[in-house]
Amino acid sequence: MPSAHAQDSIETAPSSESLPSIGSTTATHSAWEGARIEINELKRSATGQYTSLVWTLYNNSKTEIWLHEFKNSVYSYPSGASGNGLVLIDEERGIRFNTYIDSEKGCLCAGADHTVASFVLRTDPGGRSTYWASYQIPEETKKVTIEIPGFHPVKDVPIS
Repeated sequence: MPSAHAQDSIETAPSSESLPSIGSTTATHSAWEGARIEINELKRSATGQYTSLVWTLYNNSKTEIWLHEFKNSVYSYPSGASGNGLVLIDEERGIRFNTYIDSEKGCLCAGADHTVASFVLRTDPGGRSTYWASYQIPEETKKVTIEIPGFHPVKDVPIS
């Protein structure tokens, strides 16, 4: 893609200010005091094969927050992807959902095989960054609790 077209795509993409909020949480990590996360979307695909989560980090703390700090502490993804630590929980059925893994054992989430030129890895104080992750969630699950490293859980988030 020519650079002019790539720039046009960036300028016309929706900003995180225009994204809806279906849930929010504040930091539990003391260095991130003042930071918050808005859950923008939790949407099942038309085929029902996967569910995508879109979330925005608003860094109102006094320190930078790196995407790798949202890494899964239980599973080691071969891709080493950052942002794979957001876990969705079906409280009614007692099931935890980790980020979707593709055929090459990589996380289908923000930060997977990223390049610095095209992806925000650090959110500076006063800044915001929007990320995404994919999950394989059965159709019986209608709402989840979202666990985010360093933040309070977000309960009863509906899947649309």
